[in-house]
Amino acid sequence: MNTFSARDKSQTIAVLTREALQSYQVIDKKLVGNGSVPIKTADVVNDSLLIDKTLLFSTGHVTSSTKDFYIYTLDLDNGNLHKNKRQAFPTTGEVKDSQHFYTLTSEAGLKTTVQQFSKTGKFLKEAVIDAPSVGTQVFEYGDETFVMAGTEDLGYDETYYRGRLHIFDTKNLAYKRYVDLETDDAPYRKNYSSMQVINGVGYCFSDVKRKRHDTTPMEPDNTLLSYEFATGEMKEISLTGTPVKWLSKSSDYLIYVLADEETKSSLRLVNMTTGDEYILPADELIGQSSQIDVINNQYVVVAGKNHLGLYDLLTGTFLDDIKLKKKEDEADMLVKLSYLS
Repeated sequence: MNTFSARDKSQTIAVLTREALQSYQVIDKKLVGNGSVPIKTADVVNDSLLIDKTLLFSTGHVTSSTKDFYIYTLDLDNGNLHKNKRQAFPTTGEVKDSQHFYTLTSEAGLKTTVQQFSKTGKFLKEAVIDAPSVGTQVFEYGDETFVMAGTEDLGYDETYYRGRLHIFDTKNLAYKRYVDLETDDAPYRKNYSSMQVINGVGYCFSDVKRKRHDTTPMEPDNTLLSYEFATGEMKEISLTGTPVKWLSKSSDYLIYVLADEETKSSLRLVNMTTGDEYILPADELIGQSSQIDVINNQYVVVAGKNHLGLYDLLTGTFLDDIKLKKKEDEADMLVKLSYLS
């Protein structure tokens, strides 16, 4: 039975916990629930992806005592929920901008296994990145699949990862090539570990850096790197302040928390299509574990700390706050945001 209301689902935000998928819309500057589907999974929700009218998400954790790992599929038209048990367990890797669902499994930092699933949760193909790496993210662009990963540098006293894009053919998951997000002659080693793709350009932050061939400790960094997929061109942009957290799953906005020299934090939202930038104070709702997105180019939705918060994008004004129904011992990161449009 379809448990969602008949309201227009465009730009609807969904909150995914162990208990249910609850959808919300903004009506008269308030968060209004418009239906839910019970889930009742015993383990943490790792990631979610909307393909057409099917929402896929994975559960399971590397420290799980049950070792039960599943991919759930939820039909948004009729509310039917199915789960498929799988062999691999996920890392913290994210799935973005894709017509397939993926899991990333890193084994002791020695290799990363990439598994591809259909929108029904059916296993399709598997590939292995046979190199010291930790997969953090996977997405599709054109007819290629990109896995954002790091390569271990054990030459110094600190383990260090530099950003590397491993590129596969999406159809057969055959390995094609890789791209390092820095050059060997760059003056600094940097820590690019997560990428967001907007309008054919990938963006990622580096929060620490160290001079090459130098054993001194890492220094704080504040660099935003852009990678243009069509040309392979890379550019570095210096930010004022230090990025604290990579937060966005939006397709239009670059979203991050920035700390200035006085340790005050603010939420920065940049519309990469128009170039418009918005600044919100980082209050108690906008924390390290928050997930943040923009709906209708008007409102900022924040999920975290057992709450769902709403802010006005243009003014930064706080508008509404809903306490989420979760068990007291559940961590904040169990909340996932997804569009139901």
